[in-house]
Amino acid sequence: MTSHDVSESIPMLSGSIGSWRLSLSRTPRAAFDLGRQYDAKAKRWSSRLERMGVHAAYRECWRALLDEQLNLPLGRAIRVLDCGVGDGAFSRAFCTVWSGGLDLHGVDVSEVMLTEARSRLEAVGVHATLWRSDACDLPFEDGFFDLVFSAHMLEHLPSPQRALSEMRRVLAPGGAAVAVVTRRSAPGRLVQVRWRTHVFDPRQAGRLMAESGFDSLGCLPPTGRSIFDSLSLTCYGRKPPYQRAGLPQPETKEDHT
Repeated sequence: MTSHDVSESIPMLSGSIGSWRLSLSRTPRAAFDLGRQYDAKAKRWSSRLERMGVHAAYRECWRALLDEQLNLPLGRAIRVLDCGVGDGAFSRAFCTVWSGGLDLHGVDVSEVMLTEARSRLEAVGVHATLWRSDACDLPFEDGFFDLVFSAHMLEHLPSPQRALSEMRRVLAPGGAAVAVVTRRSAPGRLVQVRWRTHVFDPRQAGRLMAESGFDSLGCLPPTGRSIFDSLSLTCYGRKPPYQRAGLPQPETKEDHT
């Protein structure tokens, strides 16, 4: 999860009656509030995702992306960032599918989630450098990563484009980005009401990524095999492949864990 400016709002409903244009929006949760909520849920989060079929869906998602879409570099360890790492579920799924070398980083505003992520990643033999940080202000130099991804983080933000622009900034030219967001659907609306999130259809998600500077855009088709499909939309894109420069080391900050 990540922090945000509570002066902005998240649209919930809109419509018109004759010449009247009506809209309803909610103030997003403040960073400390969102972090506190996820702190409280962190210990039970993995079992909840398992019941919903999310872990299996994440693995299937990565298999489809790696087989067809991302074209990640081979022959060396890739640098990867998970924005809003939570308990590490999306990163763990990636690690079960990716067969090459890996330098994994993750950011989140929830300290307890970071602790859970570290424990669960280490349990499957994966070392990750985890940072308590805002996805809208990432603690890394430009062009550091080969792959940046997030799962159900962007929709919490008043301006998802701000975080996507940061994700693009830290990607190397030609690097890939993957975003799993809440799908515009009846179950997605329930999530929106509960968590004050955005919901997206494929066109909206594609436009958001394009406006954030990504190209080679696409969305994975739903498989219909779990509740995850009715709740989630998986989008991907690429940072335009300009001249690849030498990649600097990331800046370190005092609050990394």
